Amino acid sequence: MGFAYNERMELTRIQTYLEMRDRSYQIIERTLFHVAQTVFSKSLTAKKLNTLYLIYAATRDAHPSITELAEKSSMPINTYSKRIQALIQDGYLKTYQDTVDHRIHHVSLTEEGRRQIDAYIALIDQLLGRLKEAFGISGLLRYVQALIHTANALNDEPPLSKWAFSVKTYQRLAAEAINRIYEGISRMEHPVLEDYFEDFTLKEARVLLEIYLQDAIGKITLKGLEVQLKIPKPTLSRIVNKFSPAYIHKKKDKHDHRVVYLSIRPGQTAGFERWVESRIQAFETVQGLHKPKRFEQLLTSFKILETLLLEQLDGVEEA
Repeated sequence: MGFAYNERMELTRIQTYLEMRDRSYQIIERTLFHVAQTVFSKSLTAKKLNTLYLIYAATRDAHPSITELAEKSSMPINTYSKRIQALIQDGYLKTYQDTVDHRIHHVSLTEEGRRQIDAYIALIDQLLGRLKEAFGISGLLRYVQALIHTANALNDEPPLSKWAFSVKTYQRLAAEAINRIYEGISRMEHPVLEDYFEDFTLKEARVLLEIYLQDAIGKITLKGLEVQLKIPKPTLSRIVNKFSPAYIHKKKDKHDHRVVYLSIRPGQTAGFERWVESRIQAFETVQGLHKPKRFEQLLTSFKILETLLLEQLDGVEEA
């Protein structure tokens, strides 16, 4: 009886999470990931793009060391160094020694890194243009202030100014606020990822999370995952095979053995339960910062951003 009760409770939380994801910026997580690798650069994931922008913002008017950048991101220096190493290898960042103390290393964007940032800023400018059409100029400015308020609440670093009267100023603040929100919410997930998914890439962990979620509300196949995540089938097959049977259970359809259903093994679900909880908490934290009308405006903006991202993808496919 207790098992059935716990199972119903778990299903209820999953349904709550999926409804939340459909209403929040989480819905663009998969789209943003795909756009970053299609529109911007094949090697630039959404997380790398976020990190690149944070470094761009931090180094615009100062020259922080890698250690200082790690502290701003609330990460151990070893973890942060590993995070930026991929950006260095891909040619988006470069390091240089401090002129006074050669033990200290700084980081800056390369020309290629700056091109990627310019593309991101152009995307945010398009978003603000759409939002101006939807909300009007006064509504747009209130929206940017709501973004800034959210970003400041989710981060310990020096707060962004809430006053943005010129176009140039509110464009810059909106771009930085969106990145800080993304980073702040991601930081809320870090303890779960470190405790349960330390040896996973973020893409691998997301694939397994989606199997956990979709299996709870129905049945999920490799084809279904491909549709949900917009990740190529060969990549998904590699990930599924890598974590089967330790994490993933495969079950053939009784009537058509070519159809294989995927699920997370019962003993491996704790990490996914905590991950879902951390994201619900993040959603509720942001929701609690705003009046209902302003919060709905934030959600509307992310829906518009998703539409804009999908248009970016369509444009690349047509080209």
